[in-house]
Amino acid sequence: MPPTCWPVNRVGDENGIKLDAGQVTNRAGWPDAYRRWAAAGWNAVSGPEAFGGQGLPLAINAACTEIWSASNVASASARC
Repeated sequence: MPPTCWPVNRVGDENGIKLDAGQVTNRAGWPDAYRRWAAAGWNAVSGPEAFGGQGLPLAINAACTEIWSASNVASASARC
């Protein structure tokens, strides 16, 4: 199995998001992993610094998006 940067990958693979009677239940650990990822500024790589972004060029953002998508398809497809 290839290494992963998200310790919740296996949980995501084995347990999908569930919809039951209009209530959505996320996979264990995923909301916290997303909050930590966003708090580190990764959700706004190319966003303006005045609004919490890193202000980096769009080319850097594209490279980061490619890495995240390749390392965790489930996370790239539907953020927590």
